Amino acid sequence: MSDKKVYKAFRVEEVEEVRNPSLRGKPVAVTQKYLVVTANYEARAAGVTKLMGLGDALKACPHLATVPGEDLTPYRAASRDIRAVLSRWGPTEKLGLDESWVDVTQATHGLARDWQARLYLGCVIAGEMRAAVARETGYRCSAGVAFNKLLSKLVSGLHKPNDQTACPPTEAQAFVAGLPVRALRGVGYKADSLLRGWGVVTAGDAATLSQQALVAGLGERQGLWLFGGCRGVDPSPVVPSGPPKSISVEDSFRRCSSWAQIGSVLQVEVLDQPHLAGKPIAVTQFNRGGFVAVSYEARAAGVRCGDGVGAGGRAALQHLKDMGAVSEEEARRRCPGLVVLPMRPSRYMQLVHT
Repeated sequence: MSDKKVYKAFRVEEVEEVRNPSLRGKPVAVTQKYLVVTANYEARAAGVTKLMGLGDALKACPHLATVPGEDLTPYRAASRDIRAVLSRWGPTEKLGLDESWVDVTQATHGLARDWQARLYLGCVIAGEMRAAVARETGYRCSAGVAFNKLLSKLVSGLHKPNDQTACPPTEAQAFVAGLPVRALRGVGYKADSLLRGWGVVTAGDAATLSQQALVAGLGERQGLWLFGGCRGVDPSPVVPSGPPKSISVEDSFRRCSSWAQIGSVLQVEVLDQPHLAGKPIAVTQFNRGGFVAVSYEARAAGVRCGDGVGAGGRAALQHLKDMGAVSEEEARRRCPGLVVLPMRPSRYMQLVHT
């Protein structure tokens, strides 16, 4: 067996506490648009939860400090710094921004013969890694130490935010059996709904099904994986992460709050793309966040700032309901030839400073 561990490398909200030490000990939430995407323990104790509306969060915790989290740059930088430390002990595979698997098999090679000694060494190494991360980056992290990726991830969150947990192979199946089947990697809403229809709620329930039944219901790849996963088995190796294949940027562009600023945004677009002069234009936020700037030609056809938001946003936000905001598709129907452009905050700010 090889020793692997997964790290809750950092809490996203702790990045803000490191950047602004005055936030330590206070309830803090990182927000995107109108939602809380994560909150620290002080905020959670006051009733703030993930994906809670910002208004509800402030009602639950009036002293909540909110930090806009649309710009992921500082979180990516923290993730990169932490992985640079972890990779000194072995191959490191990134799992989202805040978690990484590290295979420390080579670090224990030749130092222990049985699994008990190797697990003990893995725990010692985990402590050294966590101390190095704290010393060199300023971030606390929790760790899970086990013989495969599945188990190490599952136990890593048992002693947050600054401790570690080990899972001996002799206890793996019993530990996994009591967990909701949804806790297993790769079991999403669709698979969970199907399994619940079969009376399967826990991983232990899934273990009562045959491999043939799981493959027939979930497909070969997921069925075979779940057959082993519900028993604590995961043969997948740690695959070192390479450079990102794509980078997305989102900016809520709070400064675009007047007609003059809207006009400036549209002037930039026409300056860069002269063929757009005189055409109906709408500049939209990332991920169907709505139009933040609309040209005179588009307004004349009935297109407004606030239109273009996805169905979920239109249903959830009262001011969009009040104005009767419409989808991008409806805006295009109202205004044939409407040109919808992505917002480019960095370009706008570049011109402001030239």
